[in-house]
Amino acid sequence: MAWLTNRGILAPVAYADIFDYPLTREEVIKFSPIKGDSFANAKVSPYWTTSSYFHLPGRQKLVSLRKKRWHFSQLKWQKLKQIKWLFSLIPWIKLVGVTGALSMNNSIENDDIDLLIITSKNRLWLARLLLTALLFFRLRRGHKINNRFCLNLFLDESALILAQQNLYTAHELCQLKPLYNRDQAYQNFLTANSWYKQYLPNFFQGPSFPQGPTLKDKSEKRSDLIGLLMDFFESLAFKFQYFYMKRKITHEKIGRHFAFFHPRPTGEIVLKKYHKATKIILVTGVFDILHIEHKKLLLAAKNQGGILLVGVEADQRVRQLKGPGRPINKLEVRIKNLQKLKLSDEVFPLPEKFDSDEDHSALINQIKPDILAVSSSTPNLAVKRRTMQCSGGRVVIVLPHNPQISTTKIIKSQ
Repeated sequence: MAWLTNRGILAPVAYADIFDYPLTREEVIKFSPIKGDSFANAKVSPYWTTSSYFHLPGRQKLVSLRKKRWHFSQLKWQKLKQIKWLFSLIPWIKLVGVTGALSMNNSIENDDIDLLIITSKNRLWLARLLLTALLFFRLRRGHKINNRFCLNLFLDESALILAQQNLYTAHELCQLKPLYNRDQAYQNFLTANSWYKQYLPNFFQGPSFPQGPTLKDKSEKRSDLIGLLMDFFESLAFKFQYFYMKRKITHEKIGRHFAFFHPRPTGEIVLKKYHKATKIILVTGVFDILHIEHKKLLLAAKNQGGILLVGVEADQRVRQLKGPGRPINKLEVRIKNLQKLKLSDEVFPLPEKFDSDEDHSALINQIKPDILAVSSSTPNLAVKRRTMQCSGGRVVIVLPHNPQISTTKIIKSQ
């Protein structure tokens, strides 16, 4: 259970799952939001590992999928190497970085190749105009072309700091692979956005950033007159391109020094899925003879999103609660019966001594669930609400009480 409640492991695995991508042990540590080795004191469940890869329960198929996508990605990298020389033809281009699925070798066969471009100050729109012309046949929208190049993001050197600073943009920043790097533009980009360490503190280890391919700028200095002329053409290039695209703008963000061509709010969608996936839901109970209300409770709890943990009362504790002759099924049997339902991510025994508010608080502080899911008939709701509030979580009534069905009634009817 320590594995399931370890945010340093759960968070990166759940995030990667959004992209159908299992992680190696090294990648889990690398993408962890908690500094250090999250595996140091964690016992890992076998349901979360396949061939040294880590994934959410029931997602074993992602391992073979990752290998398949790696093959497709290598074909795209070959395409990139063939056109890499084109970028050197435009003196204002400082950095060309591969982003998106390809940066993680996670591309499907007909995925586009997403690129980030950083240009010299006040040369973004001239550089974009020339680059678009050079790559015209692979940039046509509406045409089904495999390995089409998408110039999704442009920045010039005066606007390196990303406005949106969250887990999604931290991933996109750190996962970027520099294809063409002039005058340390890649290193300057990372330095300008050092805020990423708040979200991925382990991503770059060591005293310095990875260097990547680096070229020195051999361009000659221009006279002030030529500079003013280029500024004039830059202004024209911006006005021309903005006029062409402004009627089609949805979620894109366009300015003189930046251009984000993302028609969908991908970051918002990903983060919404991530927060739901990393939510920890706790349900506790006896679960002696499983009946329909038990299943409804677990289903309703699971629908809250995220990881569902089910704590099962010990035999001694059940005798205290229900009287002599109970439980009908021993703890081991009750746990196996719950596991067979395949509704929970982990079923675990509660402590034998679990009859005081302090015992409940100790469990909540150990697991730190976001939600304690209960039925409306659960006793001591006020105390449980206070306990959850103290740990930063909340109690959610997910099922109304059904007085017609209970384990006690089932036993009496037999």
